[in-house]
Amino acid sequence: MEKEIVDRLIFKSGMTAKDYKFEQEIPKRPNPLKLSKWLSKEIEEVEKQIDLIEEEFEVKCTCEKGCSACCRQLIALSMSECLAIKPYIEKLSKDEREKLKRKVLEQCHILEENNITNKVINTTRKEEVIQDKYFKLKMPCVFLDEENSCSIYKVRPSLCWSYRNYGDKADCEKDYDVESTIKYDDWEHRVFERILTARPPRNGLYVLPFAIKEMMEW
Repeated sequence: MEKEIVDRLIFKSGMTAKDYKFEQEIPKRPNPLKLSKWLSKEIEEVEKQIDLIEEEFEVKCTCEKGCSACCRQLIALSMSECLAIKPYIEKLSKDEREKLKRKVLEQCHILEENNITNKVINTTRKEEVIQDKYFKLKMPCVFLDEENSCSIYKVRPSLCWSYRNYGDKADCEKDYDVESTIKYDDWEHRVFERILTARPPRNGLYVLPFAIKEMMEW
């Protein structure tokens, strides 16, 4: 995709996000289930807006179910977002939950060995270095199923749904920083602000496996 189109796409998206009036009201301290349902609708609504902008510029992202290279990138999220994932974990069978827990603990151990911790991501000024270090671990998200599909797709973190590729999907296998991708930061910030209003955060951002570990220990 030509740089001029990319620039216009990002500009239009930013302007639309800035003035956009969401259909849902922000709930006041909802429980995890209500938060999960609310966030699912927020993500769906925003994705429709991004789709409309793509249609206007006659472009379409190449992301599709099963292409999961981006699911090997570092995903940081707030505990507020993590709470929306909790109902999905609670639906798991005992065996499935134990399997998830083993994956989470294994990944937390690997991350600690490589000094990729919550403290580091909240204090580093070298985000690119940490992202590259994480990507080279080739560690799939704990929520990827056997078909390389996301098992929490409707409430996946904002870093996931705001990321789209418009070039060769194979490029995502080579590097975390792909030229043909767009990160829809303006939409991400809008939804992020709204969920933090619904459920005020604590302790900054978490690396996904550490967030799930803490939540499963409650």
